[in-house]
Amino acid sequence: MIFELIQYNIRIFPGLLMIALFLVVIPRSLKPFRIMAYVFLFLLMRDAMTPMKFWFLGTEGFFWMRWTEDALLLIIFAAFGPLLVLVMNAIDKDLKALLIWFRGDRIKGICVGLAGAGIVVGYANLKLTP
Repeated sequence: MIFELIQYNIRIFPGLLMIALFLVVIPRSLKPFRIMAYVFLFLLMRDAMTPMKFWFLGTEGFFWMRWTEDALLLIIFAAFGPLLVLVMNAIDKDLKALLIWFRGDRIKGICVGLAGAGIVVGYANLKLTP
């Protein structure tokens, strides 16, 4: 699993470097272009996951996508997402105001999100057990 993560990082490094250089060169006042760079960053990271077999696509019955069954890899990606957002907020303070973490009642939102995640995990476990 570590070997796959190293390969993944090697695959995305040139694109990350190019996007980082673009963000350094582009004026901070051109917010749409900076947002576009972050969208390209997401696309780069997402598309590099397919050949690494971090997820699988299929069309049996209907279109579907399945993540890898490697729990440690899933935990790493789950932790990396919010961490990446926090780093981007620290680096690009001009765009920080555009990110809305919460709207309305925070506790209610967190509870509903956790309940939804519990339902998805519970349903997935029901389908996986023989």
